[in-house]
Amino acid sequence: MINLEKLFENFLSAAVKNFPGKYKIPADLEEDMPKLYEKWLNTPAKSLGGLSPTGYVDELDKKGLVFDYITEILSSGGEVSDVVTEKMLQNPDAVFELPSMCRSGNEALVSYAAENLQKTESKEADEVFLEAAANAEANPALRRYAYEYLSSGKERLLDELLELSETLDGDAKDFLMEILACYKGDKRVYYALVTMLYRAENVPLYADLLAKYDDPAAIDVLKSFADENPEINYQEFLELRYAVERLGGEWTAEKDFSEDPLYKFQHEDEKTGRENPLDELEKAVKAETAYKRDDDSDGYVS
Repeated sequence: MINLEKLFENFLSAAVKNFPGKYKIPADLEEDMPKLYEKWLNTPAKSLGGLSPTGYVDELDKKGLVFDYITEILSSGGEVSDVVTEKMLQNPDAVFELPSMCRSGNEALVSYAAENLQKTESKEADEVFLEAAANAEANPALRRYAYEYLSSGKERLLDELLELSETLDGDAKDFLMEILACYKGDKRVYYALVTMLYRAENVPLYADLLAKYDDPAAIDVLKSFADENPEINYQEFLELRYAVERLGGEWTAEKDFSEDPLYKFQHEDEKTGRENPLDELEKAVKAETAYKRDDDSDGYVS
C-alpha cells in the first residue's frame, strides 16, 4: 500500500524546488500549507494509478481496506495521512476496529487508535478507557489517553467511575482517584478523597488531589490529619502544608524532623555551604503556592 504521507512530503519538496523564490524560508511554506494540501488531495498521481489521494482513499474504503491500510502503515513505522484518518472516522466500523487496535502490542497502533477512539465519544470508547484505567498493567500510552478521556467532563460516567474505584486498590485505585479529582463539586468525590487520605497509604498523593479538587473545606481536614498523625514523615508533612497553602489556608503546625532521613539529606548541606538541589525544589513549590487559582481553569495565574 502507498504511504500517502511520503507522497505529500515529495509534493512539498517539488513545490519548494519549482518555486524557489516563493518559498525562501519555512514560514513561507507553512503559510501556504492548507492550500498546498488541498491541491495535493485532488491532484492525480502516477504512483496511485492515476487517482488523486482523495480518490485512492475512497477506493480503499470501498474495498474495506482502510483499517488494513492504517495497520500496515503504522506497523512499518510510517504515519497515517489525515485524509485516511478522516475517512476512517466516518466508517461505522471505527468503534469496533479501534478498540481492537488499542489492545494490540504495537505502540504506534495503540496510540493512534486511542487518540482517535476518544473522538468517537462512543460506549465502546467508554468501555476501553474504563478498562485501561482499572488495570495498572495496561499499556502506558493507552492509560494516558484513558486519563485524558475520563477526566474531561464525562459526567455520564461519574457513577460508574465511583463504583469502579471501590473495587480497586493499589496503583489502579490511585490512578482512578486522580481522574475523579477532576470532577469538582461532587461531594461523593470529595469524601472519597478524604477517605483515601486517612488511609495514609499515599499521603502526598491525596494531599495533592484534595488541593486539586479545590474545596476550601479540605483545609481543616488536612490540618486535622497532620495533628492526628504525629508519625507522618517529612515529605508527607511538606505535602500537607503545600496543599493547605494552595487552598488559601495558613499552616502553623511545627514538627521536629531532625531524625528524618529526607530532612537530614535536604539540610545537611547547610553545614557545608553547598547548594542542595532539593532546596530549589522546595522554593519552586513554595512559589507555586503564592499564586491564586484562576476561577475558569485548573492552572494558576498571577
